[in-house]
Amino acid sequence: MRIKTFTLSILASIILSCSLTTAGFMWWLNGIKNQPINLINQITHGNAIILNQFNAVANLQGFVVQSSHDHNQSIIYADTQGRYLVLGTIVGADGRNISEQNYQQYIAPQSANVAFNYIGSTAWIQQGSNDAPHQMYVIIDPNCIYCHRLYESLQPFIESGQLAVRWLPVAFLKNTSIGRAYALLSSANPLQTLAQNEKNFDEASENGGVPPLNNPSALVQQQLQNNMAFLTEAEINATPALLYRTVNGNARLDMGMIDPTKLKDLISNVGKSF
Repeated sequence: MRIKTFTLSILASIILSCSLTTAGFMWWLNGIKNQPINLINQITHGNAIILNQFNAVANLQGFVVQSSHDHNQSIIYADTQGRYLVLGTIVGADGRNISEQNYQQYIAPQSANVAFNYIGSTAWIQQGSNDAPHQMYVIIDPNCIYCHRLYESLQPFIESGQLAVRWLPVAFLKNTSIGRAYALLSSANPLQTLAQNEKNFDEASENGGVPPLNNPSALVQQQLQNNMAFLTEAEINATPALLYRTVNGNARLDMGMIDPTKLKDLISNVGKSF
């Protein structure tokens, strides 16, 4: 608040002492506003397209940017004077992940809608009934330890009939991820193979529990290719990723590790998504 008052006093003194014209004042003011944008363009060499701007925390402005190379979107921060650029995660004193909250507000809704537009081209393994009141897609890498822990945490909800999950295999974490994803998609009983992968999961080495398959059919190769293309289209860059519609029908996309203590509340907000 003191910064704002100080700034206004400076503006007033300039106007009174220099008789600055309205046009000149607006040019000067726009120059201040453009300083963070100029910094972003300088640091990224013009390869970040700014899609949105918002007031973040403290003296920071948030910017939704899109890469001109792969069209992925992310949020970066700059101070209002254009001196510093923040590319990492911002966490408040209370432990809140402010960057994640901003992502969920400004990027995730659009990504979730795009994801639902492309979900029909993917291959998945369903666990649970189509009649379950709560339904979600979960994107997993067979070697992802957080996917493994989420799988285990969701089993009681699925077994009780409250939840149905369509597990969507992708592969990017390790060299064996592709072969294990092929094994899941090639299986005559994919749900059983998925259960084996999780039951025999080696947490110490973070490796899935089924042997990689190196000679899949052309169909299975295409299925995994489609799943990987889905990641690009939906701008999903972490596993596990949860795609669902809320009880109010809003599309949601949650990426990364899920807090087990908040899982019950999350599921209660999940509606029918298939």
